[in-house]
Amino acid sequence: MADFYDLPDDLVIDIWGYMYEPEDVESFALVSKGIYSLSTPFLREHNRLKRQFSKISVDEYRTAETSTPSELLEKILLSPRSALYIGELRIRSFSCCLNTADAPFLSYPKDTLAAFTDAIQHSPLIKASKREHWIREVRKGNDGRILGLIVMRLTKLQKLEVRGYDSDCDHCLLETLARMEESAE
Repeated sequence: MADFYDLPDDLVIDIWGYMYEPEDVESFALVSKGIYSLSTPFLREHNRLKRQFSKISVDEYRTAETSTPSELLEKILLSPRSALYIGELRIRSFSCCLNTADAPFLSYPKDTLAAFTDAIQHSPLIKASKREHWIREVRKGNDGRILGLIVMRLTKLQKLEVRGYDSDCDHCLLETLARMEESAE
């Protein structure tokens, strides 16, 4: 009978493509010396994602240490695996609605808005009756809804810190967390 260690290297490398969970990547690399020798590119990618995403801060305006909520959501939607690495999320001061008297026409690029809309329409945590409302709010530039979408995708989140945001975001974030708690069972 054939043993796992008898598999050709190409097949073992194909198996690496199914290592989605961060813990699985590390564990699989330790199975044997042969597998560890094939793991270099996968461990390199794993360590890059761990460094880049383990602790994230979002803010209304991009700074050297933070990204905007929409930038973070776009990264998560383009690379869903990155969400598995976010263990801490710090939300710093911002207001939910980006469209103000100073910037009334601020909006997301068309393809970004389409990705956000698709994420809302396919989210099991947003009631069907509320999806159109969420889409309208996102089109207005409401980062509270964007934060809700981000938090819904962070299955490995261990710490959430929220500071200095307006009351509209408070309602949206609390509503999202309540829906997550309901579905956790």
